[in-house]
Amino acid sequence: MAADSLIGLDLLRADPRFSGLDGSGYSVVVIDHGIDLDHTFFGPDQNQDGVADRIVFQHDFGDDDLSAQEDNLNGHGTSVASILASQDPAHPGVA
Repeated sequence: MAADSLIGLDLLRADPRFSGLDGSGYSVVVIDHGIDLDHTFFGPDQNQDGVADRIVFQHDFGDDDLSAQEDNLNGHGTSVASILASQDPAHPGVA
């Protein structure tokens, strides 16, 4: 079962009352274990700085630095962020 069906996102998107609801014009903050900064789910890295262009700010509160690169390799932060912001056609985010 696709994740959008599992959480009812497909029904929400099919409901004409919510046809314009796509997350445009909003920003979100995800506080987690970090993120795979150059994951394809978060769009291209056109300026080649190692950070997908859809990620506009990052901060590592654990190390108190400006790199939130997920270093524990469990992928939790990347998974959480992709629920919101994935641009992957096969696994789209909510917004």
